[in-house]
Amino acid sequence: MEAVQSQQVDNFYGRNGEVVFWISQQTEPVADTESRIKELESQIPALRSEIWELRTEVANLRTNASSLESKFNSINQSVSGSAVFLVGCFCALWAQNTRRNPWLWFFFGMLLSPISLLVLLSKNSADQRR
Repeated sequence: MEAVQSQQVDNFYGRNGEVVFWISQQTEPVADTESRIKELESQIPALRSEIWELRTEVANLRTNASSLESKFNSINQSVSGSAVFLVGCFCALWAQNTRRNPWLWFFFGMLLSPISLLVLLSKNSADQRR
């Protein structure tokens, strides 16, 4: 296999018949550069205005997200409270039907909902076996 030969000639390299061009710098006429600079400078106020609008929109979205989060938390708390109350009512109803103290079971069901339901299920299964 032949060794790859490279030679640099000004702004391009030649390699075994392939020519790879590396353009180091492209020059533009001075008038085009100045007009491009003026065009870009004229866009700056519009871009600043757009940035300001986007920042305002982000601030509004953050406020809305915070508001939704607080509403969700309040709904979540009310649902949790309702579920605890319903467990207490269920325990009291079960206690009343099995001639146990409904008030004791109501408060036991409200304070320790998961434990009270497990105890209730075990007591109910024991009652069913009798």
